[in-house]
Amino acid sequence: MKHNWHCAFIILAGGLSSRFGVKKELSLLRDGQTALSTLLSLSSEHQRISHIHLVYNPAHQEETLQYLQHIAKPHSHSPSGHTRQESVHIALEELEKYEPDFVLIHDGARPWVSAQLIEHLCQVLPQKQAVIPAIAPTETIKMINDKNEIIQHLLRSDLCVAQTPQAFIFSKILSAHRQAAQKHKDCTDDAQVWSMIHSHPVSVIRGENTNKKITFKEDIT
Repeated sequence: MKHNWHCAFIILAGGLSSRFGVKKELSLLRDGQTALSTLLSLSSEHQRISHIHLVYNPAHQEETLQYLQHIAKPHSHSPSGHTRQESVHIALEELEKYEPDFVLIHDGARPWVSAQLIEHLCQVLPQKQAVIPAIAPTETIKMINDKNEIIQHLLRSDLCVAQTPQAFIFSKILSAHRQAAQKHKDCTDDAQVWSMIHSHPVSVIRGENTNKKITFKEDIT
């Protein structure tokens, strides 16, 4: 019999880390752990998560997949695609056979997400269908044209900075990715994929200032 609550957690660790210089998900943090080991530990212990799926870069397959050797919770893995969007789509197709009800999609370069944020997303998700964490921007943001001229002064009160994990009804985000792929639509995150296909809005909850993404080496030193 299928569980009443089956939530998969995708960790995207398949990027090139071109701006970082080395594989940032495998680099040591200040506490001596790597970003990947930190996320695997968190997701393994979280009661809301029933299955972990790791997306790896084929160039780092052996050293990345070794992190799964001591994971007791059900898990699976898939290679990255040419883009983030393709990587997620591949992962969702692989996960379909496990029949998850919900899925959380998380950047492997965000190791400081809290268990509380994951809990909040999981509590809200069944009613909202699609929900992401976000924080208010701290800088004034301008819209410019191809001549680097300001064409619009955006109000910070109307903006937010999206984070991950981004949480969805599994079948609907899989459907959205399939349709986006067929239409050759390129998106920067899964909320955009969802909104392109589904009329049901993506909801936003308060994110965490500490849920930072590692981009440069200075981010972990």
